[in-house]
Amino acid sequence: MADIEKVTTTQASMYLQAGLYFILTGILMERDNNMGPAAVAYTMYKDTLQLIRYIGNRFRNRECSNTTEARIIVLR
Repeated sequence: MADIEKVTTTQASMYLQAGLYFILTGILMERDNNMGPAAVAYTMYKDTLQLIRYIGNRFRNRECSNTTEARIIVLR
């Protein structure tokens, strides 16, 4: 959904929200023994890192048109 969003701030927020969900899912996987070995959580964290890198690259070298965009860029 974020890929097709036209508003940059909304798009970045959607990507960050997805990253947070990835992290929360990894935490749940670590805590719940029924979800399999810890390697499954590791894979989720690895995928999260790939997503964060993608977000960072997507918004790198962008001009900030407002304060919210600047804050999002700083988060990367």
